[in-house]
Amino acid sequence: MRKNMPEDMPLLMRLDAIDEMLPAVTTQDETVQFINWAAEAGVDAIDLSRGNARSLATVYEVPPYNLEPGFNMDNIAAIKARVNIPVIGVGRIVDPALADQLIREGKIDMVAVGRAQLADPEWCNKSMEGREAEIRRCIGCTEGCYDKVIDPKAKHITCTRNPGLCLEYKGLPKPETAKNVMVIGAGIGGLMAAEYLKARGHNPTVYEAAETAGGHFVLAGKAPKKQAFTDAVMWDVEECMGIEIKTGVTVTPELIKEVKPDHVIVATGAHYVAPNIPGLDTAKDVYVAEDVLAGKAMPKGETIILGGGGVGCETAQFLIEHGVTDVRVMDSKRVGNKMGMLRTMFLDIEYPGDTIKKSRNSKVTNIGDHEITYAFTNKAKKTVEKTRHFDSLVIATGMHSRPTQELTDACSELGIPCDVIGSAKKADMGIEATADAYAAAMKV
Repeated sequence: MRKNMPEDMPLLMRLDAIDEMLPAVTTQDETVQFINWAAEAGVDAIDLSRGNARSLATVYEVPPYNLEPGFNMDNIAAIKARVNIPVIGVGRIVDPALADQLIREGKIDMVAVGRAQLADPEWCNKSMEGREAEIRRCIGCTEGCYDKVIDPKAKHITCTRNPGLCLEYKGLPKPETAKNVMVIGAGIGGLMAAEYLKARGHNPTVYEAAETAGGHFVLAGKAPKKQAFTDAVMWDVEECMGIEIKTGVTVTPELIKEVKPDHVIVATGAHYVAPNIPGLDTAKDVYVAEDVLAGKAMPKGETIILGGGGVGCETAQFLIEHGVTDVRVMDSKRVGNKMGMLRTMFLDIEYPGDTIKKSRNSKVTNIGDHEITYAFTNKAKKTVEKTRHFDSLVIATGMHSRPTQELTDACSELGIPCDVIGSAKKADMGIEATADAYAAAMKV
């Protein structure tokens, strides 16, 4: 390759800094020797990553929020000390200050920033110009990058924090006439819609029933290692400076009639609705997952969590972190449902064995006095029923869209165009809310 390249074109090579979780792995000595051989053959710099696609080490290739920023640097530094060419480091580096620190400390010569530039294509410019606070940071959710890469239905990758990714060719066309848009809901979807509307030249006003903006993304940040989610939505609140956010205001048909907006975007999100399980309404020591994460309740003793989606699994992790040692997650399908492949894999890495017990394909049919009855299919493919004791029961069976019919009917009667987005349309992930927000704002 070197012989067939222009002399002033650098030849870079990428390699794992550490080889792991395979029956046979490359040692650090062998890695160092290989890099030095490559340098002699004309390679100008080495980019050191981590992970492989044939084991649980896949999680290190596209690291989710479970891994700390810069998690790979000690491995890289050990190799850098023994090779003869500049070393490029990667590993969830989303903060310019961390990149500078790693270079100053001599752990790396250069830093490669990938997904952080998907979240904010101006990452480098803002860093160079000292505008770090303006960077829209990657939160490591992997929902738009890795999950879309492996999704055969996805047309392209995207990003929870940058739903316009891969759609840049559409630009941000200015409207012929600026419209006054009422955005109902100041969660991640409503805030994102307001940002795009403002960028296009419209005049959005955000109305939020709660006393503070942020919605469920604030609560998501209460789970272990997910503070970046809260930080992200609070950044969006700041990004909306110049956009009026009216908190503590519940929008009614009467308010819509009074304000007379040109367009309405309903982003009221989802809320808890008790599942229809016999005995639930009279059972004792039953908690709602959202209340647990918010610090309003703390289960004790042998704890069963009903619902193995993201909220259920993160509540289990939250309880383990807070000293509840006997936790079981049960789901009628699989535990880790809708968490994405990498984050589900971390359940086995961070909480192996019985650290968090998992019961899949288990449908609860009744709740009694500190016990549940559930049905599952055994190895003989027969449906059997069992009971299991609990000291505390946590419900994490999913959220339901808040009712929006009254609002949409009011808009229809007044002849006001209206879009329902995110979990208000269908209770789903944050990435769906921001994608809907972008789409709605672009068509106003």
